[in-house]
Amino acid sequence: MEFFAIIFTIAFYYILFLIFRRVYRWLKRPALDPEPPKPTKLPYQKKDFLLSNSERKFYYALEQVARGNNYHLFAKVRLEDLIEVPQSLSYGYRFGLRNRIKSRHIDFVLCDYKYIRPVLAIELDGSSHFRADRIESDDFLNKTLSDVGLPLLRFPVKSFYDQGEIANRIAITMKLK
Repeated sequence: MEFFAIIFTIAFYYILFLIFRRVYRWLKRPALDPEPPKPTKLPYQKKDFLLSNSERKFYYALEQVARGNNYHLFAKVRLEDLIEVPQSLSYGYRFGLRNRIKSRHIDFVLCDYKYIRPVLAIELDGSSHFRADRIESDDFLNKTLSDVGLPLLRFPVKSFYDQGEIANRIAITMKLK
């Protein structure tokens, strides 16, 4: 019986020793780095230009055509500002459909002068539109805008844009509407 009392006492003090050692190490641990200070200025940068060089050249030509035909011209319009997903659909289906249109934009939109109602979407297609992923994306955009009744007109990127050609293509597209 004395033998068990001695073993028990040794085990008890050994466990006590381990507990004190762990507490001591915890108290002596290095201090955690304080939370880094919050930046006084967020790390964003303003872009130098809203439009690329090719978009800007096209914009100037398109702007003259829009003014001459009593349209407002808007650049880089979010697709979600032009079309919406009906609330009557289930949440999951609506969420999936919305994900396909959010964070996308249309290069240019012509709107009627009085009500600023979108009447024509215009895309400027550069060399990236020949990539497989862009072709698929363009097909989705073509179908989506067609389904909602907003005509889409595509122009290839050029070094010079003829206002007469732009006006003619817009007139033809609007008559087909």
